Amino acid sequence: MSNAPAGETWDDIYSRRQPTKYPYDAVVTFVMRHAPHGHPRHDVRILEVGCGGGNNLWFAAREGFQVWGIDAAAAAIEFARQRFRDEGLNGEFHHGTFEALPYPDGFFDLVIDRGGLTCVAPPVLATCLGEVNRVLKPAGRFFFSPYSTATTSLAGYGKIYFYDEPGVTTVLSGWEVISQEHVVVADSLSGSVRAEWRVIAKKWHQN
Repeated sequence: MSNAPAGETWDDIYSRRQPTKYPYDAVVTFVMRHAPHGHPRHDVRILEVGCGGGNNLWFAAREGFQVWGIDAAAAAIEFARQRFRDEGLNGEFHHGTFEALPYPDGFFDLVIDRGGLTCVAPPVLATCLGEVNRVLKPAGRFFFSPYSTATTSLAGYGKIYFYDEPGVTTVLSGWEVISQEHVVVADSLSGSVRAEWRVIAKKWHQN
């Protein structure tokens, strides 16, 4: 698999290109299906870990939800803040890592991970997932989307860790998994394959 040069940071990557502008369809579906029913949208809190330039949160904010984002790339966070300012949208963005999220316990209704936690080394991922669980409300839902080992080429995205089905099951041990999809897109001309997991899980309670 071809990734970005060793040692390159996400700030380096974002300095070369504009962040994604529009939301991913799977995130739109997750938010609209799993936001708490019967609650006004302005009372629903959504966090994205690895928010990049804020494309998914841009959609959620425009739909009236409260949004927060955190990313390890300062350049991405500044892009998201500026975009929200330019468009008059409300959102809070933090530059930081995912091992100690700067939010209170039980604060969020939904947490989104669209290709963010797949960049975290497996020994650290358990801590990050524990933090996601901590900041979710008791009935909160989590969208987890790491890349799959079925992927054959993914260039220019820094260091990425890939998961097979047993790997996904292991890292989500303890979570109540509601749905789990393996989405594979194969280019019939080049033969390249890009595949990801789309898992929706419910907050679990630690003893």
